[in-house]
Amino acid sequence: MWPLRSCFSHINSGKAAPIILGALIISLTGVSDIKAQSALLPLAGAGAFREMLLDVPPISARGALVGASIVGVHLEGQAINFNPKGIRVLLGAVGAEQGMLCVRLISRDGRYAAQARYKLGPDVAKAPLLETKTNYEKQLASYKSSDIAIAARSSASCDDQKDANLFAVDLGASPSGHLVVLMNGGNTRLRVQLGRNNKAVTQPVVCTPVAGEVRVGFAQECRIELPPGLASGAYQLSVGETASTGEIAVHTHGLTLYGIGATEK
Repeated sequence: MWPLRSCFSHINSGKAAPIILGALIISLTGVSDIKAQSALLPLAGAGAFREMLLDVPPISARGALVGASIVGVHLEGQAINFNPKGIRVLLGAVGAEQGMLCVRLISRDGRYAAQARYKLGPDVAKAPLLETKTNYEKQLASYKSSDIAIAARSSASCDDQKDANLFAVDLGASPSGHLVVLMNGGNTRLRVQLGRNNKAVTQPVVCTPVAGEVRVGFAQECRIELPPGLASGAYQLSVGETASTGEIAVHTHGLTLYGIGATEK
């Protein structure tokens, strides 16, 4: 199995790609255990949930963005009507650590956006439902789950997420065995890959434009087929972005997966 760097270089022009490495933790267990380890994770207090809903989609500012960024990670499932009370974050054992869970939501058309903060600690379930206090539940029901990107990250503070870890979310549909990473970045050519100790666990996946004409909140989706029986442990989620020179800059991000199907170690 090729290292991450070799994989990304191979599918480009053979040029070496600069790599920025980051930490990543993945915890996996059977989906049947999730319901038994679920509880409502309350908001961190007054002002911990903020949201807005615009009447019309905003003008996309993708052209002003420098570099692509991850705006959502979720387990793929059949698209269902979005339910803001049905957002489950797959924390695994990481949820018992001290810190904050910082969550951002944005719709594909950019009309809806929200931010929420939650406290992590020993009493937090491994796959909690998130408390949300939206004033737009009826309007949000008109969106499909695939139209909403949710980025959940743990950090010491939501004001500084430089070393934050991402978590996958489950929106209530039966998982298909794929992990979906939603990206902004316009028409930039993007690839994603899971690895462990700088060795590839999956093949590089080329991201594709999301369905729909209005793509403000996110523009591309990357579907990673997760290997059956993937062991828990420390992994890397690498995002390769092709520059105008043809070289690929690879950035790694912290991510925690839990509830995919393998046993937790």
